[in-house]
Amino acid sequence: VKTPARPFIQLLRNTNASYAANATITGFRVNDSRGITYNDTTGILVAPAAGLYQIGIHVITSSTAGIYLYIEGTQIYRIGYAAAGTSEAWSHIGGTGVFNLSANDEVKFVAANQTLQVFGASNNTTVGGVFMYLLG
Repeated sequence: VKTPARPFIQLLRNTNASYAANATITGFRVNDSRGITYNDTTGILVAPAAGLYQIGIHVITSSTAGIYLYIEGTQIYRIGYAAAGTSEAWSHIGGTGVFNLSANDEVKFVAANQTLQVFGASNNTTVGGVFMYLLG
């Protein structure tokens, strides 16, 4: 039995940027996708069909800060938190979850509690990104 192609998207970090508390995190580029759309101006990913999705963000930061996951304008939870260590240049911040989405649900990530500095580059030296994948 052949499984039909499933919607997915992989975004890579595209730029260094700072985000104030409650600001939507943008600055990604689409590496590959099938069916899921991303608008870098709004930072919104859109689910093309109802189903169970795995969603994640993984980036590096020089801040002590967190990232909230929002679905349909509702704050779901703090998907990631990092505390910058002494003499540490960058820390990993991110997380992954599984969520039931409806068709056309909007997903975004928001700086949680204070200024969030996120590393990125427009070439293959970038670190981190976002993914969303329909599990079924």
